[in-house]
Amino acid sequence: MSPPDPSPQRHATWFELLFDLAFVLAIAALARDHAASFTVTGALQFALQFLIVWHLWTAHAFWASRFDADRIDQHLLGFGKIFAVLAIAYGVSGGTYAAVAFAVGSAAFKFLLALAYFRDAARAGQRDVGTAFGLFYSVQGASWAVTAFLPDAFLVVAWVILAATDFAVPLILSNHSRRAPPHHEHLPERFGLFTIILLGETFASALHGLSHNDGLNTNAIVLSLACAGYACLFWIGYFHHARSASARTAAAWEEKSIRWWVFAHLPFYLGLAGLSAGTIAMVGHAHQDPATAWMQAIAATTAMAGLTFIGLLSPQNIIRRNTAGQHFLLASGALVLAWLEPAFGLAFFALGLLGLLTLQVAMAAFAHARAEGSSMSR
Repeated sequence: MSPPDPSPQRHATWFELLFDLAFVLAIAALARDHAASFTVTGALQFALQFLIVWHLWTAHAFWASRFDADRIDQHLLGFGKIFAVLAIAYGVSGGTYAAVAFAVGSAAFKFLLALAYFRDAARAGQRDVGTAFGLFYSVQGASWAVTAFLPDAFLVVAWVILAATDFAVPLILSNHSRRAPPHHEHLPERFGLFTIILLGETFASALHGLSHNDGLNTNAIVLSLACAGYACLFWIGYFHHARSASARTAAAWEEKSIRWWVFAHLPFYLGLAGLSAGTIAMVGHAHQDPATAWMQAIAATTAMAGLTFIGLLSPQNIIRRNTAGQHFLLASGALVLAWLEPAFGLAFFALGLLGLLTLQVAMAAFAHARAEGSSMSR
């Protein structure tokens, strides 16, 4: 037997859509927890936990793109992963034994992922690939289980080390990744669906901010509507201009290009999630910390820069290398708005971010139209 043929069309299954709902809860819990502690320390904790959660989803997406055959036995393992993610979602909420729940959920997810690799890679005639990935995730699962018993003083260091090993997977197992590449149509679609999760959380944050504010006022309405506008503009930038969710050709879907394409999503996703949490914090708290606007500006800059990276790696290459600097410069304009916020207020700041995003989308649209015009004139 051999891995699934990459040439036929493949799309997300119904089970994968159900599976994503567990991550909707985890991302929402992360955003709410970060909004309640919208400080530099809270942002660092949020970033670490988001990286861990995102990599769990990514690791599962790669396994599914390689070996998922939509079988009931695979679904049963998937249900176990869903319960593991629910434990993680509880773990970020700050409840009793939250850190233990986060560690146990992460460990269980890794063990189930290892079992899936051991089973399904062997069925597909890729036993050595399954053994390599299975052993790696088994070691990670055991390491996560150990952290459940660590004192709080050592938890952050342990989690940082384990998160770092996640990013070592493409390097350590690069030979096996080349032998069992993800599907060139299925994986971009999965990342597009995860993008939808984060954009949906941005909409939810806009509503959450209004519904939990002490009475409606102009400032709260402007901030919430601006947040919803961010989601719309990022959707246009990601799906219409960068076209990151579009299928690649099998020939161009090389291991190195996959690695950079995946990593390019990380700043984009972190920035989106940070914007969601920041909106809740800004709308719901009457007395703002002076660092609030700066943190929101950093989130916006990170998301806009991430979208630029994704555009550079787009198959259509909408954003050219010689114009990428303009997009990065535009993204840094959010920091200027944060500097001006004390003088002009949060509403001005939020509308300014909306204006920067509009300009970024307009620049990409102009580049896209110019590229289409050049191709038609040839």
